[in-house]
Amino acid sequence: MNLLTQGVPDKRIETAFKHLSLYEAALGLAAYTYSEIRHTLEVKEKKWTDLVSALAPDSIKEIEYCTKHNTWRMLLQLIGHYGEDDLAGFVTYINALHNSDLIFKALPPVGTSGQRKLFSIGDRDAFESLIKEYKNDSFFNPYLQFLKEVNTPILKKHLLTLMSDWYRAWAINEQTRYETAMIKERQRINKMKSPAKHLYQKVLGDSFQPPIGVTKIELVPHLIYRPWTIQTMHDDRLIVHYPADDSSLLDESDQAALVLFHKALADENRILLINRLSNKAHSLNELSQELSVGKSTIHHHLAILRSAGIVVLKDQRYSLKSDVLKELHMRSMNRLGLDSYE
Repeated sequence: MNLLTQGVPDKRIETAFKHLSLYEAALGLAAYTYSEIRHTLEVKEKKWTDLVSALAPDSIKEIEYCTKHNTWRMLLQLIGHYGEDDLAGFVTYINALHNSDLIFKALPPVGTSGQRKLFSIGDRDAFESLIKEYKNDSFFNPYLQFLKEVNTPILKKHLLTLMSDWYRAWAINEQTRYETAMIKERQRINKMKSPAKHLYQKVLGDSFQPPIGVTKIELVPHLIYRPWTIQTMHDDRLIVHYPADDSSLLDESDQAALVLFHKALADENRILLINRLSNKAHSLNELSQELSVGKSTIHHHLAILRSAGIVVLKDQRYSLKSDVLKELHMRSMNRLGLDSYE
């Protein structure tokens, strides 16, 4: 989702700001292996090509395996458990895990902790219970099936090879840019009167209600998956990977935002969608019926409009952010050296 609904922090919930280059690399894997979303990202296709071209053929095979089984999700879970920002330390941490511990920690918090513990040691009842609970979930059902059937030593080797090779290729071209942006992001946050509260509200919004049982929210900025936000759960922790603020991205952020804006406008169907949404919020079904266009096509165009920040989704209804539309129009005019269209 491009924006999460958010709320005033519960005093019982700790809010923390955190950034790890390991997370950034794993999110890069998530983005690269999700071809359907790559066109909505700010990262240009050439950057992915350059990154992958630096990998050995054996590493490419690991990426193909990652694409098939979504093992990037396991890396996000495992990095969350590890909690530090050191590749060598992460490798040591993974190597030290027993087979059942690796499966347990790779599992998202589905079911109960007891169910996951039993699942990790091969208990059939726990497996069948979770599979039944997530039978209609197109992501977690095959994810659980895979973890049940996989040869754990082979999975461990895959995760270590994948993360090590991908991280090193990413670091060659992106680590300096990432670290510079994170310094600016932290400086920006530290200038706030109530940093944790302000950041929470900016990232999550005033109506956000944390899942039951959450005692800590970690807000983790990223560059590589901009403009999208991803959230993962680690038992009582909610980890929110949010796009770093434009001001933290040197001089490139304004240009990237304007490119997304003009890309969003470069299609007749998207112009029609903006026109419909300028009057009132619509559901996907309503837009499909009004424009006589298939839902999958409408969803594709809405994803592009959302990636540009001019459309938001709330309560299954899409609405136009007129203020953002006007701001991006003005920024476009300024970039072109024009005051207005004449």
